[in-house]
Amino acid sequence: MNQTWALDFMRDTLCDGLVFRTLNVLDHGNREGLAIEIGFSLPSRRVLALLEELVALQQHRAAPRQPRPGAAAQGESGHPS
Repeated sequence: MNQTWALDFMRDTLCDGLVFRTLNVLDHGNREGLAIEIGFSLPSRRVLALLEELVALQQHRAAPRQPRPGAAAQGESGHPS
């Protein structure tokens, strides 16, 4: 997971003729959709801001979780030791 991301830019037209764009970000490892950014314009600053946000979120998700203070240690059975 989080080894390779795919970025896919798409465009379509609304019934009134306005063109909109989407940026879809997928994790290649587990095919998880990480983000879809939609707008009439997707300038590079907006794309970079989204990618930076995703990197920070993925790093947070991958960080080892610390036990809560005062939580009882639990053995393999799931019961306190």
